[in-house]
Amino acid sequence: MDALTSSHCRRIAALRRHLAAAASVAAAESELAQLPGQQLSAERGDGYVFTDPAAQGILSAEQRDMYERDGFLVVPRLLAGEAEPFVARFEELLHTAKENFPKGMQIVRDLVLVKEGVNQVSEKAITKLQHLETDPVLSRFSTHPAIVEMLPAWTGPQGAKSIPFTTQFINKPPDLGEGTSRHPLHQDLWYFPFRPASAIVCAWLALEHVHRDNGCLFVRPGSHAKALKPHSKPPDGRANAGYLGIDGANNEDESEHDDELVYVEMQPGDVVFFHPLLQHGSARNVTGGFRRAISTHYVSTDCVFFDTATDPVQRIWADRVASKRRSNAVFQSKKPFTCVSRLPWLRPWRF
Repeated sequence: MDALTSSHCRRIAALRRHLAAAASVAAAESELAQLPGQQLSAERGDGYVFTDPAAQGILSAEQRDMYERDGFLVVPRLLAGEAEPFVARFEELLHTAKENFPKGMQIVRDLVLVKEGVNQVSEKAITKLQHLETDPVLSRFSTHPAIVEMLPAWTGPQGAKSIPFTTQFINKPPDLGEGTSRHPLHQDLWYFPFRPASAIVCAWLALEHVHRDNGCLFVRPGSHAKALKPHSKPPDGRANAGYLGIDGANNEDESEHDDELVYVEMQPGDVVFFHPLLQHGSARNVTGGFRRAISTHYVSTDCVFFDTATDPVQRIWADRVASKRRSNAVFQSKKPFTCVSRLPWLRPWRF
């Protein structure tokens, strides 16, 4: 009887912990949902919510309706035939001494692979290059006329700016069996201290055939119309720092059996544009090759910072940055979390 009672007590204690965790997530979601800019954006002047009136003449009616409904839009062959210089430059940088890298460029390594003995400067260890603004080749993606000409569809005709730490060359190496090559389901807005959400857009270029086996993007269509959710490190496997996932949806098994997810397979030169609240991620690369892409996020010049006094997401980021006592390019102003009318440190692209 004592053993039975003890077992029941353990189960009750576990249940209470589970309920407490669920209540905590629900409370966080409720708090996030009340913030300005987290809910659906107001109608922008011509009956649309997630695209600007300037989209007329840039997007077809069908394309605009698709983005409004799904939160993403693939434009086939927008940069057809232009992938090779980006890949060649990445491979050149693999053999370049770090001190000779373009100023400000950041190398992101898969620490798990490095610990497994993979060479730190090999293409298997380097998962990203960030801050591409000063590189003479890789920076051309952010400023490419075909990309810039499409931006007013989301950011409006007044102009846009690229976000420095989001200019990325992404190199997904073959997974070693630990799941570190995957990025769990997440929303990019979690990382951004400015709003409104619908005036932000990502442009993501496939540099080769990306498909389900080598870890193409997967998305939950329509999720851009929902609020920002709390994020945390995945509970399963070993994940790289910064690869956070939506609480309750960042387990790999859950993603693999989620019928709502759509796998976005693309050819070299295809570009996908997507909303920062769109729930998306990428699975393991189970091939022997690499999956490469280059991307940039852009914000309207009308975007403003959110204040940590009212935004719990930015309180988390502020605490994290303060605890590490290091600066990040996204936090360069003296009062980085004060609401301001412009973001002067971002690179502007006027139309």
